[in-house]
Amino acid sequence: MKKFLIAFFDCDPNSVIIPIGDNSDGDLSLLRQVKMLGLSPSNVVKSFTLTMNDYVVPEKYLSCFKLKEDKLVFDNSQIMYENLDFWMAQRQELFNDLDVEFIRALEDGDENKVSKIKAQKKFLRDLPNFIPLKLAEVMGIEDAYTYRDEDGKPVGVVDSYDALSTSQQIYYKGLFNERYSVSQVLKYTPFYNILYVDVVNGGSGYKTTPTIEFNCDYEMAFPPLCKVILEDEKVKKVEVLIAGCGTVGDYSMIVSKPDEGDNHAEIKTEVCNQVDINYPSFEVPPQES
Repeated sequence: MKKFLIAFFDCDPNSVIIPIGDNSDGDLSLLRQVKMLGLSPSNVVKSFTLTMNDYVVPEKYLSCFKLKEDKLVFDNSQIMYENLDFWMAQRQELFNDLDVEFIRALEDGDENKVSKIKAQKKFLRDLPNFIPLKLAEVMGIEDAYTYRDEDGKPVGVVDSYDALSTSQQIYYKGLFNERYSVSQVLKYTPFYNILYVDVVNGGSGYKTTPTIEFNCDYEMAFPPLCKVILEDEKVKKVEVLIAGCGTVGDYSMIVSKPDEGDNHAEIKTEVCNQVDINYPSFEVPPQES
């Protein structure tokens, strides 16, 4: 069993987490910490003692405990911040592999391959901003894609949590925690992307812009945001405005039927940036005063 003292101070919005011995006195441990920080007991807003076994909340995720209305709560959205360490390391590995593939594609004169690798590398560069923007989209936050540039590409208001006000951050995190459980968040990955879509058969009879139905058997799979371009009542092109992610396992993307006739358009894609998904699972213990 492990014991932790979690303390909140009026001079720091984040918690201070102190591992303590099984037989340690929480109050004495808190006083020692207060002295080390050069503070006084009056700076302590609230403190809690948690007892956990090895299978409950790895130390990496202890920062997810937050103070809300004098109660200790677990902020599921904070898991995303902690997992950035995993994702940034995986991003660098993908960059290294793509550099080699890019040189080979140039040597082979494969312009299509070069174009797709460029799309992958651009996505990886934008990864830190992609994560909050995509989550805002799937949660239905109205201002996520309020604006688009002249090419139809979304210019997100929610392109970075750092750009949001404190009240906005609290609001979006609250929505996130209402929608996703700890087990779901631990399955989320910003990788396994759909970055481009090829048109195999443009079909015919499309007088109005069709939709694309996305299906995937992975619980935390999020579809790409696509723009379908028609020409002469056929699907000429499908642009991926915002990548999909979490496309793990079986998936499908199907263009809706045409307004006239039965000549459906057909598209195909591939899942990019496949990495190992081996995140820990854990339970949040009951809180002790």
